[in-house]
Amino acid sequence: MTLSEYICELLYRYNCVIIPEFGAFLTQRIPATISNNEQLFYPPKKKLSFNNQITNNDGLLANYIAKHEGISFESANYKIKQFVQEITNELNTKGTISFAEIGGFTMNQEKNLIFEPKHTVNYLTESFGLATFKTTEITREQVLTNEKDVITLISDEETNTSKKGGYFLKYAAVGVLLLGISGIALNSHKKSIDTYNTEQYVKAESAVNKRLQSASFVFEVEDVLPTIVMEIEKPKEQANYHVIAGAFREYDNATKKLKQLSNKGFEPTYVGENKYGLHQVAYQSFSNKNEAINYLNHLKKTKNPAAWLLTSKK
Repeated sequence: MTLSEYICELLYRYNCVIIPEFGAFLTQRIPATISNNEQLFYPPKKKLSFNNQITNNDGLLANYIAKHEGISFESANYKIKQFVQEITNELNTKGTISFAEIGGFTMNQEKNLIFEPKHTVNYLTESFGLATFKTTEITREQVLTNEKDVITLISDEETNTSKKGGYFLKYAAVGVLLLGISGIALNSHKKSIDTYNTEQYVKAESAVNKRLQSASFVFEVEDVLPTIVMEIEKPKEQANYHVIAGAFREYDNATKKLKQLSNKGFEPTYVGENKYGLHQVAYQSFSNKNEAINYLNHLKKTKNPAAWLLTSKK
């Protein structure tokens, strides 16, 4: 495998992949978006960028190469050094170079590197299998009915039938009138019953209230229960964002670094041993990503330009 392929694999797992003495590829999570003009839906992804000021060797790329090719850590570093020399020479001669599935570099007149990422690969594993798709616009049609355009036709047979049925309607109207009169009488009787029941309920309630007013009640409370006060501590948020100061193969060197940072006024943390056997030490760890990024930018400007951000799994 080429170094470009190794870098691609690491970008799926880490937010920062450093090529020593060249620069670092950085990723940032971007939520799903919708293009209103083109009606396109874009899934969540990792936005890829490059920073040529981060050039320190954190051991991530070298350890990954050593593990996959079965070579020593020193041999892997030598291989990376040769790779950097090759791409630097190509940039100086041709002014451009490309990394497969990552992007391309060009050198402007001021000898500054310009990075243009490729958008064909989504390094966010959560979006695996999700592709960009176009939505279709839904159109609705409204059917209006004009009552003036509706014409009712009556045949001669229907006219004769209506005449015959006129006598029946007269008798039916008399029946309806009689039913209405009987309904009124029943309704009047029901109202008189409801009125009587209401009066009896008021009398019974008045008698109960008089007895309650003349009665006396005694409540005995033997003991008063003690007041219980419970203090619930708010759970601390887990610090998953670490501004890394260094990674050490020996644990003793990591503890020495912790002491040095503490003496300088930092709040260092031991992040732990990564999968490559390196003990990582952070200037400080945060539970909020924005706070960690702000601290990292301040640290690069004032203390250590080679500091970088590590995101641990939640």
